[in-house]
Amino acid sequence: MDILLFALSIIMVFYALFVVLCYVWMVYSAYGEMEKYKKANDYIDYSLLLSSPLVPGISIIAPAYNEELNINYNVKSLLSLYYNLYEVIVVNDGSKDQTLQQLIEEFDLVKVNFYQQNKLNTQAIRGIYRSKNHLYFRLTVVDKENGGKADALNAGINVAKFELTATIDVDCILDNNVLLKLARPFLTHGKDVIAVGGAVKVANSSTIFNGRILDVKLPQSLLAKLQVLEYIRAFSIGRLSWSSINSLILVSGALGVFNKKVLIESGAYQTDTVGEDIELIVRMRKHKQKQNKPSKVVYVPEPLCWTEVPEDVNVLIGQRNRWTRGAIDTLLRHKDLLLNGKYGALGLFAIPYWYIIEWFSFIIQFVGFFATLILIISGLVNLKLLFLIALCSLLFYWILSVIALLLEENSYSRNPEDGSVFKLWLLIFIEPIIYHPINIYAAIRGNISYFKGNKSWGNMSRKGLN
Repeated sequence: MDILLFALSIIMVFYALFVVLCYVWMVYSAYGEMEKYKKANDYIDYSLLLSSPLVPGISIIAPAYNEELNINYNVKSLLSLYYNLYEVIVVNDGSKDQTLQQLIEEFDLVKVNFYQQNKLNTQAIRGIYRSKNHLYFRLTVVDKENGGKADALNAGINVAKFELTATIDVDCILDNNVLLKLARPFLTHGKDVIAVGGAVKVANSSTIFNGRILDVKLPQSLLAKLQVLEYIRAFSIGRLSWSSINSLILVSGALGVFNKKVLIESGAYQTDTVGEDIELIVRMRKHKQKQNKPSKVVYVPEPLCWTEVPEDVNVLIGQRNRWTRGAIDTLLRHKDLLLNGKYGALGLFAIPYWYIIEWFSFIIQFVGFFATLILIISGLVNLKLLFLIALCSLLFYWILSVIALLLEENSYSRNPEDGSVFKLWLLIFIEPIIYHPINIYAAIRGNISYFKGNKSWGNMSRKGLN
């Protein structure tokens, strides 16, 4: 037993050291990347792009399933973006509520004959609608049989006419300048860019009018507040650091812009996975590598997209269950990337990180908790030493969150009302105790569900943004 405990202790020490070193590097890289971005973008006059003939056309594709609560407001928001050359394609994915009927009435839609490229197989198209009102000349609505989000996105790609494809969640609220900010990397970084993503923020409890965020507020729900912290860490540290070494493999499904040619050549969205966003980026990178051509995925660290997060614990667990299954599926589908030097930092660093920290860490924490509990009951552990280790872990977690908040404040953050930052600082101390265990539980359920073959989307009911 003593030998087993000693071996387990050595493994846990080295694992903890690896995690700490990873996050230290990520913080350092994120800070450098943010400073680099600010120097390159603070004095750019984006209004020049509005009149430039060089800007690429963008097709915005927004899949909608049972979105009657917000659909009209969100489409109006999409139609009022600051960009010269774009279209909006809303794909009604067999909604069972009044989503389609509301669109028809609000935007004066009629069914039309419309050319489809049909390069991607999808569920049957029931009809394509355009508006009789010229004010909505950018809008196209595709009504189809239900096939899931990935299938709806592929249907939109078949209808899209421009060289860049933007995919969004229709319930999201976008910044007016979102297309200007996301189109710029395609102009400045050349043809190597295959995808661009932006920061996603939490919109719960904020004041919204006509599809625009007027007053940013902290959510009233404690669960949503804790997700604000989580999103800040994920985007301010995670996305920035991996983008700095061109090893980003995740562009949020809530907001991303893609090179349409590479998107179609890669096979577009796969309908047999619930992690279509992360799987797509990995597959597009592999496709470019097979052509012996470089690929670049760029992250824009500005609050360009606002979304509603779950305020119900069961809905949150279902969402994180799906995220876990999607990540596992992607890692196992593309296991040939692991430690493959042919893919550079992507194969040697990013993919191993996703295995060891994004996948295995929750399992290790879960097993470690029960192992420690057994050792305490058996009297085989030094309680003072255990307390010291736990305190060090919490301190590291708190320091990481503090740094993420500081990076956020030093960037392009749209601060909520007065006093909200102080509230977030207070939440840092309770998050690992209240919120982190929920994520561990959801991840464990996600692992079990994946290996049982569960491919369902899960319940993602929303209250709606008002």
